[in-house]
Amino acid sequence: MAVFPALCEVFELTLDGSAPENDPIDMVRRSGEVEFEKWKHVGNRRVNGVQTLRFKLVAIGSCDHYNLAEAILKEHGRIPEGQWCEALIAKFPDTDGKGTVGIADDSWRDQYNDFFFPCIRANDGPTCVLFFDWAFGGFNNHWRWLVEVDQRGPGTDAAAELEPALGRRHHAARDEQRAVRRVAVAHAVEVDPDA
Repeated sequence: MAVFPALCEVFELTLDGSAPENDPIDMVRRSGEVEFEKWKHVGNRRVNGVQTLRFKLVAIGSCDHYNLAEAILKEHGRIPEGQWCEALIAKFPDTDGKGTVGIADDSWRDQYNDFFFPCIRANDGPTCVLFFDWAFGGFNNHWRWLVEVDQRGPGTDAAAELEPALGRRHHAARDEQRAVRRVAVAHAVEVDPDA
């Protein structure tokens, strides 16, 4: 069985970003989205040509909204282009029952101009399935995220050396988020989800 590596274990992926099967809109079509032709891929976050890079999966706990998840993930490594989902599924096609894997690249827009990012459902069935999730929701602690690690070579992953400090900062950010919610509830005011 080819299941995902353990959390923080560094591994390589290779992707031909210029191949038609790795086109961002074709990814939407293959995910089963009925109106895929109305979607668009925006910005310049796109893999061109054949690339081999080093990655790891990280868990960041529960997050109330996408922006918080994205900020925490940037402390673990570079957020890769969403096309890397294709290489991840190709290398690790079997489900492991340990939760969803996401790439926090919200470069996809549906027909209503809502933001979406690619994910891999790894809980159900025998094989992993690509899907797109809305970039405005929250995430439970069963999510894993793909981040690119330092490309300097084996044993030189600077992010791995920072893991204890990153964990403390993550917990501080979560505590701050909870404090804001408590104050908002006490004063019966709305909280800006992007704050």
